[in-house]
Amino acid sequence: MFKGILANVERDRSDTTFTIYDMGFKMKQIKKAGYFNKKGDLAILKILAERNGLLFSPPEKPLKLEPHRAMMQDEQNDWEHAQERAKDSGLILFVRQDTLFARYPAKLTTPKLILLNRKDSLLSDFNFTFRTPENEGVRPRVVKFRGRGKGGKRLEGKSDVSKDGRENVILKRAVSGKSSKSKLSKRAQAQKELDREHAFEGSVSFPFIYPNIRLDVRDTIGIENVGELFSQDYICDTVNYNLSAGQMNIDLEVYRDYFQTL
Repeated sequence: MFKGILANVERDRSDTTFTIYDMGFKMKQIKKAGYFNKKGDLAILKILAERNGLLFSPPEKPLKLEPHRAMMQDEQNDWEHAQERAKDSGLILFVRQDTLFARYPAKLTTPKLILLNRKDSLLSDFNFTFRTPENEGVRPRVVKFRGRGKGGKRLEGKSDVSKDGRENVILKRAVSGKSSKSKLSKRAQAQKELDREHAFEGSVSFPFIYPNIRLDVRDTIGIENVGELFSQDYICDTVNYNLSAGQMNIDLEVYRDYFQTL
């Protein structure tokens, strides 16, 4: 189920504790400096993964974005720099076994599992929260990216406008290299989707009685019989398997956006 690197060992009178991180820990050990010339963000991510002995899996339908004229990695470890490049392209990074995955924010799909509350006491514990979308005013309503086109002409691309009717918060980013308005707008929209605030959040716990189903982050699950407002499909944000003598329980942190539908 898991391949990682042993990072720490602790021993007391009766127990030995091993701390293990996924293989992405390789990318976090040494700070480096250097340049990537005429490379796009996905190409840079691939280089960072491969020089740490990892495979790289890009998104299935990547956005066509402009390459950077020169991108500097300034006293950062490879994971820190990879996170910067991923964020500017609207991507999420995670490691499974020997592969670094780059994916766009998860969307609802067909539920991998449907949990029914009050049926055979399936949900041992749950808690849900709903808030009006982006009601805190801390997430960008519009994201703008700026760059240079032919002859150094200044260009600007922007995401769509949120529907909450609040005053726009503008995030400005400069993009190095030759750009087009359409590519800058794609980058801005991807950034906005990455930073979207979730309207529904929750946690559920239940005994593991599904030996043929392995839940992972980004999977969709259905949760029913928890009230009309909260009985919906959700995306798994964290998945914890807790083993003890004779049983295994699963703790999930889940979320859903207000406007998101299957």
